[in-house]
Amino acid sequence: MKIILHTENCMGCGACNDRTPEVFGQDELTNMVLLLDPTPPPDLHDSVRAAAANCPTATIELLDE
Repeated sequence: MKIILHTENCMGCGACNDRTPEVFGQDELTNMVLLLDPTPPPDLHDSVRAAAANCPTATIELLDE
């Protein structure tokens, strides 16, 4: 799995960070999403998929490798 962020869509709600803090962070000034791990390990794939599915602005794109 590879993660691509479309940060121009991000509204800073933090749903991705709440679900998978090992992979997604938040900028302290803007609250925008930060990608901490663009290729997360397999044990995090389900939670990353859930974060992407629950993102209200479709900021998270997932590519299966």
